[in-house]
Amino acid sequence: MVKAVVTLHRFIIEEERRHPEATGDFTSILYDIAFAATLISRAVNKAGLIDILGATGDENVHGERVQKLDEYANKVIFDSLDHGGHLCLMASEESEQPIPIPEQFPKGDYVLLYDPLDGSSNIDANVSIGTIFSVHRRRDMQAGDGALSDLLQPGVDQVAAGYVLYGSSTMLVYTTGAGVHGFTLDNSIGAFLLSHPRIEIPDPGKRIYSVNEAEDGREVLASLHRIPGSRLSPHVAVRRALHVPGRRRVTQREAAASVRGLAALHGVRTGGWCGYGWAEPDTGCRAERAARAGPVLHGQQGVRGARQQVP
Repeated sequence: MVKAVVTLHRFIIEEERRHPEATGDFTSILYDIAFAATLISRAVNKAGLIDILGATGDENVHGERVQKLDEYANKVIFDSLDHGGHLCLMASEESEQPIPIPEQFPKGDYVLLYDPLDGSSNIDANVSIGTIFSVHRRRDMQAGDGALSDLLQPGVDQVAAGYVLYGSSTMLVYTTGAGVHGFTLDNSIGAFLLSHPRIEIPDPGKRIYSVNEAEDGREVLASLHRIPGSRLSPHVAVRRALHVPGRRRVTQREAAASVRGLAALHGVRTGGWCGYGWAEPDTGCRAERAARAGPVLHGQQGVRGARQQVP
């Protein structure tokens, strides 16, 4: 039996039917976001062939270099959603101030916040980038134009949120609070098809330890040494502080080599495990020097009767 193809359009309609009070405004917003994502996806795939690859020389409100695709994506999203009469205000990472709906268009009951192209600094490296969006219902239903307070609402008040990932394929993922669903763009028909219904975190989850350790390695090292129990090898200290189980034990020498390598890269002087204990900067490993004078049991019996617990 051939499995039925469920498009984003069909999926949204079926979800809307579960809510008799729905006006269709919210449905139209999702349609418009999907349409904008289709245009951005096409531009991303052709970025190396047309003159929209690279930086413009400007900076956005966060001090980041604005890429040409940033500007294009920002305009596409605005132009796709400004005239439908479903929004009263928008806000973009690329714009310092809220973006009003043009006077000639009617105003709606929702506001849209979006990052048109997150990770755009990766464009030249051909790494995945994406669009992030959030939809809120306006607070004051009587006012014509939206206000800043309509945009600055807590995340728990969102009526929808999602992202579009542009990579080897283009995928739109969104939620309205009743499950998370993913749709993959079929370029041959120009439609998003349901490919990942009801996305959930695996139970039990996979043991993956992923940390954004910031841009400055010196800050990473300083943070490692501030962790309680930092006399442990730093990688073990991090795992224990975060209660993250390790798939295998990191040996003292491996941890020391890793941290010393990062320190050397950033010109930072740091201590490390020498195999018999922690060596402070410029002091060397006194335990290791003393150990040469007589036999010791590595990892269990330290110098002068001091015991060392192997992490």
